[in-house]
Amino acid sequence: KKAVIEGLRPTIPKSCNASLTNIVEKCWDGEPDNRPSFSEVLDNLKLIMTELEIPISEETPPVPRKEENKFVKQLSLTPTDDYVVATLKKSLKHTEEPNSVQAM
Repeated sequence: KKAVIEGLRPTIPKSCNASLTNIVEKCWDGEPDNRPSFSEVLDNLKLIMTELEIPISEETPPVPRKEENKFVKQLSLTPTDDYVVATLKKSLKHTEEPNSVQAM
């Protein structure tokens, strides 16, 4: 927790796609108002997947074509906003308590 509060972030591999690196760094902004919305992140990730020719389908998971695509695959992206939002809500159910504190 202390590292996050102090602004420390993991090192992004140099092989990571520049557009993806940009999104990640924006999400890590110390000022919450400067961070992109979930829909902006999702739109950008879909654009990156299209640019990298990663198939977008719920039936077949994305298959990385290059080393820098590993990070995108780890995000377990799906093609529809509704599915992503529903999945996130389900997996983050424990965070819905007021004043809950998250360990990073």
